[in-house]
Amino acid sequence: MFEKKLLQTLGFFIKDGNIWLGVKIGGKEFGRGRLNGFGGDVNPGESIDAGMIRELREESGFEIVSMEKRAIIRFFFESEPDKVREVHVFWIFDCQGEPTGSEEMTTQQFSLAGIGGLFDRMWPSDRLWLPMFLSGKKFQGRVLYDNPENKKVIDKKFWEVESF
Repeated sequence: MFEKKLLQTLGFFIKDGNIWLGVKIGGKEFGRGRLNGFGGDVNPGESIDAGMIRELREESGFEIVSMEKRAIIRFFFESEPDKVREVHVFWIFDCQGEPTGSEEMTTQQFSLAGIGGLFDRMWPSDRLWLPMFLSGKKFQGRVLYDNPENKKVIDKKFWEVESF
């Protein structure tokens, strides 16, 4: 059993053939410099959905109009055997407002057609599960990395689900 479970969110705003991503430039060191969706820790007493809404607003300036949970992925690191990061991944269909970014994240729009060319700038496991996510599937998974610094995938497994 894990002594510490971090409940986290990750959202991808996808509309009209484009995807909004951010690059972490501030805040915690974890994930800095990587191209990613928006999200982070769910606060104590906060629902997972509310955490996603708050994180997107804080990091990008967007206000979510509609979203759907599409995945739950548990991330483990060999160097942190007592910790699991349970990440609830959302497809964000529509937002209001203009992207402003934040002290923690920049905000950029990319064509979905070129997503494969961005994988080298993302977490190594993203190339394994993001195509499944983008195809509209709902799934769960687990990913084992060596450590947060090297970010080498040691093991992984993903499986489709009908609902959460």
